[in-house]
This record gives sequence, C-alpha cells and structure tokens, in this order.
Amino acid sequence: MKYTKIQIGIIVFGILVAIVLRLLFLGDMEWKWDEKWMWIHSLDWSHRNILPEVGVMSGGGIVNTGVSTWPFIAMQYLNIGPVYMVLGVSLLNILAIFVFYYSLKSWNPKWNNILLLGIILASTHVLHIVYSRKIWAQDLLPFFTCFSFWGFVNRKHLLGVVIWALSLCLAGQVHMSGFYLAAGMFFATIWYDGGFKKAQFWIYKFVATCILGILPSIPWFFYVLHNSKTSSASLLGIIKLEYLIRFVSDTVGINIFYSLGHDMKEFFKEPILGFPSYIMFAALLITALIFLYVLILVFVKKEIRNIVWLDRESKFIFLAYVFLPFVLFTMSGIPVRDHYFIVTFPMIQILFTLLLSKINLKMVYWVIVLQCIISIQFFYFVHTKDVIQGDYGKPFSKQTFEERTHYENDTMKIVF
Repeated sequence: MKYTKIQIGIIVFGILVAIVLRLLFLGDMEWKWDEKWMWIHSLDWSHRNILPEVGVMSGGGIVNTGVSTWPFIAMQYLNIGPVYMVLGVSLLNILAIFVFYYSLKSWNPKWNNILLLGIILASTHVLHIVYSRKIWAQDLLPFFTCFSFWGFVNRKHLLGVVIWALSLCLAGQVHMSGFYLAAGMFFATIWYDGGFKKAQFWIYKFVATCILGILPSIPWFFYVLHNSKTSSASLLGIIKLEYLIRFVSDTVGINIFYSLGHDMKEFFKEPILGFPSYIMFAALLITALIFLYVLILVFVKKEIRNIVWLDRESKFIFLAYVFLPFVLFTMSGIPVRDHYFIVTFPMIQILFTLLLSKINLKMVYWVIVLQCIISIQFFYFVHTKDVIQGDYGKPFSKQTFEERTHYENDTMKIVF
C-alpha cells in the first residue's frame, strides 16, 4: 500500500504521540492510595527480601496474588524513585506495542495495509496511555499479553507454546482479567485450529506449562480459601452487562469523564487566544459519532459483519478478545471497570480499524488525528492543573512532600 504525504505525516505524528506521551511529564503520574500502597509495600518487601503471597484487594472483592507485586519489588532493587519506576512501566508498554505489531504482521500478512494504522489507533487511545503511566499491577499487562500473542503465533514450536502459556499465567496472576483472556484464547485457538483433535499438538504442552505457571500462586489460593470475604459478584452484575457498556465507551479514546470528573466542563472549554473554543468537545463528539456510525452499520448491514465473521483471523480476535471475555466477565457477575480492558490491548482497536477501513479509510486517519488531539490536550491539562477533580486526583508533581508521603497506615511510612 502506498501512502500519500498527508497519510505518512499522520502516521509519523501518531507514532510520536503514542511514544512521547508515555514518556513525557511522568512526574504528573497519579499518586493516590493504590500507587502509594504498591510503592510502600514493594519497597518494604525488597528490603526484607520477601516475595509476598498476596497483593492488594481487587475491585472484585478478592485479594490479588502476590505475583502482582513481584515486578515492582524487582524494580525496587534498582534503588529508584517513583518517577523512575513509572518510567520502567512506560518502557515496558512501549516494548509491548512493537512486539504486538511484529507478531500481528507475521501472523496475518493480509492485514499489512491496516495493521500499522490499527496499532497507532490503539496506542493513541487516551486511556491506554493513562494506563501505561501508573505504578499499578494491571499497567504491566500489555508486557505479558504481547508475549502471549507472540507465543500463540509460534505455537507450532515448543518455545512458542511455553511462552504463550506462561505469559498468560503470569498475566492472570498480575491481574485477574488475564485469566479471562487465557480462557478466551484457549477456546478460540481450538476453534481456529479446527477442533480439539487438530489442536492436540499444543494443548497438552499448554496445559502442562499452565500448571507450572500457576505454582507461585498456590499460597495465594489457600489464603483466599481460608480468608474469603464477601465478593462483589452479584446477579445484578450479570444483568447490567457492564462489560458491553464499557466496550462501547472504551473502543475509541473518548472516555475521559472518570479521570477528569468535575473538570470536564473546563476541559471542553480549552481556550484559544483567551476565548473558550470547545475544540475538545468537538473532537470527542466527532470521534464518538464515527464509532456509533460503525456500530450501527455492524448491526444493520450483513456485509459489514461479514468483514469479521467470514475472515478466520478476524473471527479469532473477536472470539478470543471480545466475545468470550464478554461471556466470562458477565457470567462471573463482578463489576467491570475500564482498566479490565487493558488486557485486550490492542485487539479491539485492530478490529475497529479493520471495519472502519472497509467503510471509509479516510475516517481511520480522522480518528487517529482526533485521538492524538484529545490525548495531547488531556496530558497538557493534567500538567497545568494543580488538582484534577476526578479519579486522577492531584498529580505527584503537584503534591507537597507531606502529601506524597502521607499514608493511612501509620505503621508504615513512605520513603523515597
């Protein structure tokens, strides 16, 4: 595919935005209870040479595995501060982008025309950038899931199967959403390979590796068994179809309401020459309308659905990263959060790019440009504000030493 000069300019711009925003103003990272918890405990455990059995409590009401803290404990041995730790998280996420691109390109050459655009569209998504700049276990998921996909692509070789299964096990132990992806990939791959009999060349190796891969969490399993508390799972969680709602709001980079909260109105008004411009509102609205246009066409036109349904590789991505996780998350009845979609990066956006490119290729470039504008302005807004009146809170760089080191647990102190 030959690109025009404008298209090349947008591609280069998108790549720069995706990388630079993961590295720029890292001092503006979120620094709330979760980040403080991970910092203070990983530092304590590194000093005492301990690998804990359990981590922080999850939103699902089940404590996370101790493995979720191990990468941060390892970083503490480098004797670095919080900003350099989040730099490590960002670099791992940038590496994941390149591994995904390489793996997808080698797996399905038919997508060469749209693959780069799909990766850029996913990587400039404002939430995916936010979730690559935090001292948070789930922010490490792309590092593990990129190698799990590489292993899947190379599953005809023993090394590929081992890396595939081991990476999925580690992803699940870093954050529970990884187990949902593991189940989705397992069953979707059996379908992709033509059934159980034809998939036997990898199944037994995969299962054996998974058994070994979850051994570090056996102490966690017994801890949960003997210390189980009320789970947040409920029948209402099934009926609400939260996964589907989050899927609709998070496919393209428009969901910044949770992060900004009451500052959304000010963000919308972002001034030019001192006058409110509402450019950000327009950018979010146009991006949302393009997504809704695609969604409507998927429902009303069979030929649009068939773009995914009649293509073997597209259908695999849909089953493994969209449909099966949707079924499993919904049936579990747990509340679904936006960050649960980190584990699907960048596949949902790849499918969206595939659909949109068949409908109107120019719109793909429009979405990339709009997402870049939204993401740039989001982080500039955070950088120039003292306090964000939403979930983002007060950035680390704006906090006083007392605020940075304040922790609710008086028996443990935050030190740098």
